[in-house]
Order: sequence, then structure tokens, then C-alpha cells
Amino acid sequence: MCDLLGKGEIVSIDIQDRPNRPQHPRISYWLGSSTSETMIERLRQKTANKSSVIVILDSDHRAEHVLQELHLYHQFVTPGSYLIVEDTNINGHPVYPEYGPGPMEAVQAFLRENSDFHIEQECEKLYLTFNPSGYLKKCDSQEVSDTDTFSTYIQEYQKDPSNSLAIANLRNLRHQVATELLSLTTSQLENQYIGKLGKKHQELLKIGIKNEPITLNEQLFVDEIVTHISKGIDNLEAIRYLLVAMLYLHPHQLPLPDEITVIPHWLFQDYVIYVFNSVSYFKEMGEANNYYRYMQGWIDHLHTVILHQDNSILSSDFVEQFVSVANLIPLYFNDANLHDTYSKRADIIEYYLKFKNHELDHKFPEKSLSRKKIRLGILAGHFLPGSETFASLPVYEYLSRDFEVILYSLNQTGHQLEQYCQSCANSFKLLPQDLAGQVNTIRNDDLDILFIATNVTAVTNQICFLSMHRLARIQVTSGGSVVTTGMRHIDYYISGTLTDPSATAEEQYREKLVKLEGTAHCFSYGSEQENVTVKVDRESLGISEETVIFVSGANFFKIIPELINTWAKIISGVPNSVLVLLPFGPNWSNNYPKKAFVNHLIKVFSTHGIPAEQLIVLDPQPVPNREEVKEYFKIADVYLDSYPFAGTTSLVEPLQINLPVIARRGSSFRSAMGAAMVQVLDIPDLVADSEESYIQLAIALGNNPKLRQEKSDQIKEKMQGNPSFLDSRSYSAKIGSLFQELLSKYLADTLSQNLQLGDINLIIFPDWLQPEESLGLALEQVIKTLVNHVNNEKITLIINTSNTATEDAEMFLSSIAMNLLLEEDLDINQGLEISLLESLSSIEWQGLLPRINARIILEYEEQEALAKVPVKNLGCYELDNWINKFLTVD
Repeated sequence: MCDLLGKGEIVSIDIQDRPNRPQHPRISYWLGSSTSETMIERLRQKTANKSSVIVILDSDHRAEHVLQELHLYHQFVTPGSYLIVEDTNINGHPVYPEYGPGPMEAVQAFLRENSDFHIEQECEKLYLTFNPSGYLKKCDSQEVSDTDTFSTYIQEYQKDPSNSLAIANLRNLRHQVATELLSLTTSQLENQYIGKLGKKHQELLKIGIKNEPITLNEQLFVDEIVTHISKGIDNLEAIRYLLVAMLYLHPHQLPLPDEITVIPHWLFQDYVIYVFNSVSYFKEMGEANNYYRYMQGWIDHLHTVILHQDNSILSSDFVEQFVSVANLIPLYFNDANLHDTYSKRADIIEYYLKFKNHELDHKFPEKSLSRKKIRLGILAGHFLPGSETFASLPVYEYLSRDFEVILYSLNQTGHQLEQYCQSCANSFKLLPQDLAGQVNTIRNDDLDILFIATNVTAVTNQICFLSMHRLARIQVTSGGSVVTTGMRHIDYYISGTLTDPSATAEEQYREKLVKLEGTAHCFSYGSEQENVTVKVDRESLGISEETVIFVSGANFFKIIPELINTWAKIISGVPNSVLVLLPFGPNWSNNYPKKAFVNHLIKVFSTHGIPAEQLIVLDPQPVPNREEVKEYFKIADVYLDSYPFAGTTSLVEPLQINLPVIARRGSSFRSAMGAAMVQVLDIPDLVADSEESYIQLAIALGNNPKLRQEKSDQIKEKMQGNPSFLDSRSYSAKIGSLFQELLSKYLADTLSQNLQLGDINLIIFPDWLQPEESLGLALEQVIKTLVNHVNNEKITLIINTSNTATEDAEMFLSSIAMNLLLEEDLDINQGLEISLLESLSSIEWQGLLPRINARIILEYEEQEALAKVPVKNLGCYELDNWINKFLTVD
């Protein structure tokens, strides 16, 4: 061919010097590795200034090697020429399915990160090739120009999402991509999606154009697409419509099946990301509930898959993508009981971790008697300023010396608050990078209790993975995770009587629910003093002194359509009023679709006849600290808490400046926590129990300056009394008492199992130093009497052995058993349970003694042991007296 053209040469690279190869002046054989630096440099010199270069890859077919070659050799291909990957048909495309990842997978990976090449379908027009999707053409100048235009439009929108021209350009691009997808034949679809068209599709999904409202013409187009999808997506014809719909709608807005086998392999990963990527914000009434039902359906489906032990590659990949991608924050914003959803989610994560060979279960040894203190771990992603750190600090800030506190963190920065947290603990440990190392580090510390301070219910973060493991004897969480974790190894959820007011609150938790008196929350901000560098006044915001300002610091995610409509009704009911919002705080996200969201709020206000001027959405930069946030609240008249996801940390600042706060009380933790804080102040008429009463209260305060002042004065008085949600010292004491109670119960439960406690539990303290004859007679009499009783199968006799070796005691009791068997024909193994008790710690005794019915007094007792045991509240009886009093047969 080169001879016919009169130009050109061929370079063959191989690691073997093969005999009998064709010889020709235009052919060069280079011996060596195709991926060596020497070979690449030699080739770079050879191809310099060449007008046309084609590269063909046909060596080692393992995916990782082919991808490495693609990365190295694509630089030599000239525009308009080809990079050809041989044998992409293996690994089931369609031949040799058992091969494993090969050339096709390498091509797919390469094209996902390189936009200079696309699959040239013209080379496959006869439908017979060993190299499907393997003919990669390098874009010429015109194609590069088209790609540059697309990238430019994307960048313009990213730079300024409020730019109407950028939005219009993106809408046109989206329509072009949609039209091109619909024009493809089913045979073209895979190659085009893997190539340049698929890259555009993915970029449009990432950019967030779906956050912009759909135009009337777009709605007509989308309605037609949805009609096609509603017929099913079990064929490639329908997949085209699915790809188009993905550009316009969120998955919960589509009639999608919860079946993944219908999705082609080349779309699978992107489809799963699409399915589980959370919606940015809800735009329609009822949408939050619809999204909950949608996500619940997928979680139910995945849970069914793992219950049936479906270990297929497709199902395993699906589970892995769910674990990696799913963001469950949007599930917070409804009134549903999330127990089932989160329990199944935890089961799915557990399945994934076990599939990755992680050991989730662990049995701790008996607690060492030499360690007198309760060892408490605090596990967090970091100890930097933020709501989770502020809420967890009171757990250990003023704990008694009965505790040894260890902080575990994934990060260490040296921040002043981090240093303060360290000063409140005995030690600080920066965890290693790998999960197994993190687990071992914590387990090796032999913790009694682990408090999980980071939210593990929003996304599957590293703390979530850790919390799936048994890391301590008892594992506890609280308000950092605002719903049940659903995790098998988290034993208790700490709430409050006001924060979980429902009598059936236990039904919302997989953990055992324990309630503190009042609110579950307490906040401490350490010793750092924050400076105010901003000046906030009404004039700078264009607000007159006569205007009534309603304000809220509720986060962007909390402001669902139902809430903004409620707020609009309040503004309508108060003449000359405005609503000021600060929704873009960094605790929840660092990337908000700000302009689209503001436009959405303005649109809702307009439906109530409220002009845009009565809505002010602030986004102060840099992000204000707590003291600076108070400056914004000081110009306001009334603070509006959010619902159904209430505020906690966001309520502290308005209350500290005595701003009247209106909260709505719900029946779950997340919907009652804001109202609980206001109830602690004993100002019940600032708490509403319905939308109607919430609106009425807000309008009354807005229209009555005297009432506002009255409530402000009441708040001031209560806040001066150091309310419980700011009383860290009192909170630490309550938590300390609770932890002692939980550990005592744990130790008692463990002892109950080890001692095989029954319905009737008796204890004796024999003096093992007495002569064998007298000791034997005393023990024989007790055992004989209890064995002979009709209720012997209900009785456990606990024998203290603290002043003798357990082996000696067992041998001595064996001789007594033998005597009774030979002389009395009594088998002590029938019915009566006998358990030996070695030395216990004081907290173990505290847990065990309430489960013991009585102490039987012996003639010779071990006085030193009795002196150490708190038995004053335990009934003490001679054996006959106790038998006569409590074990009389009816």
C-alpha cells in the first residue's frame, strides 16, 4: 500500500524477535516493551513533523495494559487519523466472555477522559469486525472547534449561572444532544454514547441544567419523551428516550422500573449515578414525599437482591455504586418513619463491606478489674468549628474523672477549637488512612463506650463505614445523625423527652432509644472568641425602619415548597414586611445552585402576589462567623424556624440576641428538635403544632410590636438563666450518669449470660479458708435444699470465689456433688444451676445486684469480700427462713 502511495513507512514494536518476518525497506522492527520510556522517546523522534500517523495497538490485551498504551500512544496520532485498538470483541463483546476486562474496557475508560477522539462508525458499516468501537478517530480542526464551543458554553454557565445568555446556550446544546440521540439507530447508540456524544451528555448531567425551570416548548417535548418511557425501557429503542429524559428530569420524576438488568452495560455506571444522585432542591408541592417513596423503592429492591444472595457482577456493582453515590439528605424533609428505609440501607452497606472481606463483628474480652475508669471514645471526622463539633463537645467537656476520654479523628489541623477539644480529653488519636487500620486502632484501645459524633445518615462517609463495625462494648449516637442510623452495631440513640415527644418514638429507631429529660441537644463553642468584622443595617439592605423583618437561617435544603409557601402566606398577612434568608451556610454543602434557587423562591412569592422586593436572599462572603450572623439577626423582628426539618444550632444565635423564635412541633426527632429548644425556655406560646397555628402566630407577632417586645423580654430572662441546651457542665453530668447506667447494664447482661441467671437468683459468700469439713457441710446443706425444691429449675445459686482459685472451687464442688449422688441419690445437674463468681468491679456489682433476689447467710462467710460488695439493699436470710418465706409451694 505504501509503495502504491509512493510514501509511508511501518514501525513494528514487539518484545520478541520473531523469525521469518516479512522484510521490506519501508518496514522497521523495534525490539522492546511498547510502554518503556526508551521506546516512547524513540517513537517521538521518529514521528516528529510527520503529516499523518496511524497507531494500531495489538499487544497484551489486558485492560490495564491497553489503557496504558492508549495514554502513551494517542499523542502520536495526527488530526483526522486513527488510533485502532485490536480485538475489542473479547470479554463478551460478543466473544470470549470469560476473558476478563480487556481492550473494550480500556477504550471505554480512555474515551471517558479524552475528548480528542471519537469512535468512527463508518469503519464498521459492514457490521463484521474484530474491533467493535475500536476505530478511534482523532478530531480534526472543525470537530475540535465544536468541542471548544460546547466547553465554552459550559464554562460560561459555571462562571455565572444567572447569565441568561449562558442558560439559553445550554438549553440549545441540550436540545441538540437530545435530537442527535433520537436520530441514532439502535446499532449506533453504544458507539456514540461511548464517544463524543456521550461525553456531552455526561457534562450536561453534571452541570446542573436540570435546576433551571423548563420552558413551555421543552415541557411539551419532555411530555412526549416520558410517554415513550412509560411503556418500558427494556430495549435499545427505549434507551434512547431514557438518555434524553435524563437531561431534563430527575429520576424520581420518571416512571422508571426498579430493575437494572434492562440497562445495557455501556450505560450501567452512569445510569446508577443518575438514579442515586440526590435532587438539588424540591420545586413542587409534594415532591419531597414523592422522592422518599422513590428512594424507598430502590432501597427495598436492593435489599431484596442481597437477601437472595445475588452475587452476580451486575448486582454487586449496583450495590457498590449505591454505597458510593447515594445521598440520602432529601429523605429528611418529610414526616415519614424512616426506620425501615435506614435499616435496609445499613444492611446493604453491611453486605458491601462483607463482600470486601471486612470483619464487622468483634467479641471483647471481659473488662479488666485493674482498669477503674470507664474508657470512652469520641469518633468524628474532625473537631473543627461546625454543628457536629458544637453538639458533641458537651458530651465529654466536663465529664467526671470516672471516665478516660479518647478522641478519634480522620483529620488534624491544629485549629484552636480542635486544641480545646483535645484539652477536654485524655488523648487524641489521628486515625490511619485505611479502613482496616482505623478499625484495629480503635478496637485495640478496648473501649467501654464509643460515641459517634459525625452524621452517618446523609452519605456513606468513612465514619459511616467505621460505625458498621463493632468497635466498643457499647456504641452510641445522638443528634449528629438526625434519624435512626439503622446500623446493627449502634446500640443506643440518645434523644430527649421533648425532642422525641411521641409515645411510639421507639418505633422510629433500630437502636434502643434512651431519653434525657427535656431536649436532646446541648451546644458548646469552646474558648475561642470570635471577632465581628461586618456592619449590618437596614439601610444597606434597602429596608426601611418601619418594615417588619422576618428572618431565617434555615439551610437551603430545608426550604422545601411547602415551607416557602407557608412563609409567603405570613408575608401576605403582615403589611410592609419582608423575608430575609441566609440559606447558603457551609455546614451542609459548599456548592449551591444559588441563582436558580432564588429564582424559584421569587416565582413562589409571585404566585401569592408578593413582589420580589419583599424577599431578600443574602449570601455574605466570606462566610460570617457566629457573632457576625447575630449582626444580621439584630436588625430583624421575628425568626422563623423551618419544618418538617427543624433547626437546632441555627436557633441558638437568634435566641442569644432575644429575637422571638417561632417553631413548629412535629412528632419525630427531626421535626420536634427546634420546638424542644423553645419549650425548654418555658415559652409555650412560641411553639405551633400545625401550619395554621404557625402562620397565625407569625402574623400576630408581625402585626403587634408590643407582643414582640414581650416575647423578647421573656427570652432574655430565660437565656440569662443558662438554659439546658447551653449548660455544658450539666449536660456532661447527665451524659456521664447515663453512660455509667448503660455500661452497668451491659456488664450485668454479660454476667447474666455467663452466670446463667434464672427467675430466682441467690448468692452466697463462703469463706474458702475454713476447714474442708465445715465448709463442705455448709455448702452441701445449701445445695441439697435447693436441689430438692420443686422450683429448682428456676433457681441459680451464685457462689463467690474471690478468695480461692476457681479450679480449686470447682474441684471442691465436684466432690460435694459426688457425695450427694452416692449418699442421697441427688443429681445436682438436674434443675439447679450453680455458677461461680470471681472478683467484680464496683460497676459490675451495681449492674448485677438488682438481678439477685437474696443473699443466703452462711455460718462462715468471707468478710473481706462482703465488705467490698454494696449489699446493703440486698435481702439477707438464713436458708430455712428464705425457703419458708419465698419458696412455699401453693
